[in-house]
Amino acid sequence: MKTNFGNVKTSRLRLTSLVAVAAVAVSVVGLSSAVAATKKTTTTKKTTTTKKTTTTKKTTTTSAATTTAATAATAASSSDRTKVALAAGWSSNVTVKASGSNITFTSNGVPSHEVLDTYLADGKDGKYVAGGVKSYSASFSFPITPTVGASSTSTGNGAIGVAISGAVFFNPYEGNGTKTVANDDNSTINGIPFIDACGGHPLPNGISYHYHGIPFCITKAVDTAGQHSKIIGYMFDGYALYGPQDNGGKEPSDLDACMGHTGTTPEYSGSTYHYHVSSKSKYISDCYRGVATATRP
Repeated sequence: MKTNFGNVKTSRLRLTSLVAVAAVAVSVVGLSSAVAATKKTTTTKKTTTTKKTTTTKKTTTTSAATTTAATAATAASSSDRTKVALAAGWSSNVTVKASGSNITFTSNGVPSHEVLDTYLADGKDGKYVAGGVKSYSASFSFPITPTVGASSTSTGNGAIGVAISGAVFFNPYEGNGTKTVANDDNSTINGIPFIDACGGHPLPNGISYHYHGIPFCITKAVDTAGQHSKIIGYMFDGYALYGPQDNGGKEPSDLDACMGHTGTTPEYSGSTYHYHVSSKSKYISDCYRGVATATRP
């Protein structure tokens, strides 16, 4: 099943002029599904710098009871998990294959929704105007059937999972070692944002477009108000990642330290452990509940 995110309109930010006497339209690329591919122009509202928030990462030891529950939640058969993974709403720029005990994800690294021509980057002397989004070979393998860890483990920096848009997820923090929550440190210079209205941005060199929390252009396309979110990707331990909505459409109140819990989802017939992104800081997990075995094929 392929999902077209190209029709999701971005209206949350407006890029203003880099030159005081003239307005510059910022081109965006709308990568659509196999049905149509058209370039779109998106504007974004100028926002003010949000106060920087820092979060201290915690190491969590999981209780025996929690481990038992999580183990039971992985009871879905390998064939069922394979079917669910292959049937997720992957965009047309993504290829997913089941090979042995792994799922292999391959894309060009550029999300299928709109992106900007210019982003801010975070340097040692503060934020500066960088470039746009570049393609690269985004290829990862992760386990079909998760293995529950004796305790949670840190995700580390860089990609921690893959998104159905063809992009990747990062942990909540900026990559400068300060544990600064990236979404809480969003700002603009002359209207150019650090993080765009879809909730993502590239690295300073333009590659590895990624999300530090809710990928708004994905969840807007696949989620329905009042219902549990759909799969928006997979973490590298093999557990599915969902949008912010639990059953009934509200955000879950029982997430563990890794922002996951055991419950029913639209794709599985029984309860299963899964992650959620959240509208509340820290927005996305900074630890794995399962054993992460992601590799580049």
